[in-house]
Amino acid sequence: MADHKEKYKHHKVTHGHYSPTYNLLFHIGKWRKLIPDERRKIIIAQALNKCVCRKRFKIVGYLITERRVCLILDKKKTKLKKGLKSFDKYVEKEVKHYLNRHGYIHHETHRKHKGQRFILGDLFKCCTLYNQNLIKLITGRKAKLPYYSSHLKRLKDLIHDYNFCSAINYDGGISPVDVKVKPKSYWKKHHKHKHKHNHHHDHHHHDHHHHDKHHHDKNHEDKKDKK
Repeated sequence: MADHKEKYKHHKVTHGHYSPTYNLLFHIGKWRKLIPDERRKIIIAQALNKCVCRKRFKIVGYLITERRVCLILDKKKTKLKKGLKSFDKYVEKEVKHYLNRHGYIHHETHRKHKGQRFILGDLFKCCTLYNQNLIKLITGRKAKLPYYSSHLKRLKDLIHDYNFCSAINYDGGISPVDVKVKPKSYWKKHHKHKHKHNHHHDHHHHDHHHHDKHHHDKNHEDKKDKK
């Protein structure tokens, strides 16, 4: 995985000061091909739960698929840098344990073995999750578009029937990961706050532009008077 310090800076910038959450997307490395789908998802879910228990993460939404992990974290109650390190550590430990138990050898060892050799490499490649429809659906909100979208329909169908997803928690059930369910009022409050901030910023920018124009016109008039 990339340097956690740099990643922390990256997410601090991309999610903005007024976003209440870290929205993260993890692409699972090549090791995913060596572990059965269900077992791999359980390993990731258990790692997330350990981060919650140690108060590294406060998870408000997640989705674990064959190739990716989508994670929505409460920014105020998440220690992102420590949490990412802990998450990596827990997953790596369980992956190595599973593969060694099934006859694989890590690439750092040079002994012959009956099983295949494997290269663990990067466990995950992490980036910002930008898909707002996905974020809404896994945090118990409705995702709408002003037109029909087959992609959105497939996304809704996937999340509705998916076991490793926080949509279960928002429907009143229990999923494999410990999730802090946020009420709709929580998201509305932050949406209004963001809208208010953007409106104030635009108004300030307009006033600043008006002041510059007035100053320019005044200078132009002064020069005409001198002539």
